Amino acid sequence: MGSGQNRPGLALLLLAVVAGGCQAAALSSPGPCVPLAAVSANCPADWAAAMADRNAFCAKTSPGFDVFLSTAVCRGALHYTRYLFDGGPRRCLYDGATGQLTGYGASDPKVMFSSRSCGPDPNDFDDRGCPGLTCAPSPPDDGGRE
Repeated sequence: MGSGQNRPGLALLLLAVVAGGCQAAALSSPGPCVPLAAVSANCPADWAAAMADRNAFCAKTSPGFDVFLSTAVCRGALHYTRYLFDGGPRRCLYDGATGQLTGYGASDPKVMFSSRSCGPDPNDFDDRGCPGLTCAPSPPDDGGRE
């Protein structure tokens, strides 16, 4: 058997590797948005429910899990985000005036997953710099002592 007979197999192997690389790249880039109705079950229905969910979440979670609940409108919305250990954040946005759910976003970079609802700008989901509460207890008041 000559080496020329093995070239079609090599070409197919090379094609499979290249196609796999393209597929991985496509998964890592954010895809199109989805209608909010299709993902709304992933969030508490309204702001009052989000506040109650935060309390329940904090009461039953263990280290590595956390939640963020904004105490004021930030980037045009109230924020409720659950941090699920290594599963990536699940972000819910609410209208500051009505308390109604306006957006959902989720990501898990380890498995190249990203999803968000249509409407809000992707940057609106960022909690950084927003005032709010987490599950972490507040540091004890030292009475002004150092």
